[in-house]
Amino acid sequence: MDVDTRLLRYFAVVAAEGNLSRAADRLFVSQPTLTKQIKQLESQLGVRLFIRSKAGMTLTAAGMTLLAIVYLVVTLLLGFAAAWVGIRLGVRAPIDPPIGADE
Repeated sequence: MDVDTRLLRYFAVVAAEGNLSRAADRLFVSQPTLTKQIKQLESQLGVRLFIRSKAGMTLTAAGMTLLAIVYLVVTLLLGFAAAWVGIRLGVRAPIDPPIGADE
């Protein structure tokens, strides 16, 4: 499965806003485009991520799990970006060995 990071960003913004129109405004995309992208992500993953109502969008259990994963991925990417800047500047940060590497 190859999930586009743009779809994950859209998902996270909809989850934060709880409303497609506000999320679309924040992302500078149209509401129909955002709706299509969220449905595409749900189709790729094979699960419903949101409960839709007139009041807005609420995360399903699968949506809550994906949001936690998205936050972890973003944290890792930010750490990678910071480490890469250090590498380019010639600074070596200590890197812990992977868990179980010393066994």
